[in-house]
Amino acid sequence: MDAEEKVRLVLRGLDEVITVEDLQSLFEVESRPKAYIGVEPSG
Repeated sequence: MDAEEKVRLVLRGLDEVITVEDLQSLFEVESRPKAYIGVEPSG
């Protein structure tokens, strides 16, 4: 899977993300980067 395909998968269903260019660069440098997914429970 190339970096462009990984970016497409990450962006699917997201509301916010760093810039697409930064995300593309990250996948070009790191094959399996770690991520933090912040979730705010609200009711």
